[in-house]
Amino acid sequence: PLNHKPVGSERIDNKDGFVMVKVSEPRTWRLKHIIEWEKHHGKVPESHKIWFIDNDRTNCDISNLMLVTTAEHAVVNKMGLGRAHADAKETVLLLARIKMASTKRLKGDHHV
Repeated sequence: PLNHKPVGSERIDNKDGFVMVKVSEPRTWRLKHIIEWEKHHGKVPESHKIWFIDNDRTNCDISNLMLVTTAEHAVVNKMGLGRAHADAKETVLLLARIKMASTKRLKGDHHV
C-alpha cells in the first residue's frame, strides 16, 4: 500500500505525542524513549516510568530520560509538579520521595 512504512520508520503518536518506531512487520510499533532506555539500561522495571527531563516527548536522547517509580510519578503529579522545568526535575523527585516517606511515618510504618 501507498502508506506502508518500513521497519525503522518513526512517527508521532497523535494521541499522546510520543515518538513511535516501527520495529517489525506488519504493524508493530514501540515507544522510542523505551527503546532508547533499554539500549543503555536494559528493560524498564515493572512499576516504573520514564520521564522526559525537558518535558519534550520527542526528545528521546538518553541524557533527557529519567527512571522513576509509578508511585513517585503519581505523587509528583498530585503535587502539581509534573511539568517542572528540567533544572528542577531531580529536586521534584526528591520532594516526592520526602512526601512519600513522611506519609509512611504518619501512618505508623517506621521502616522507612
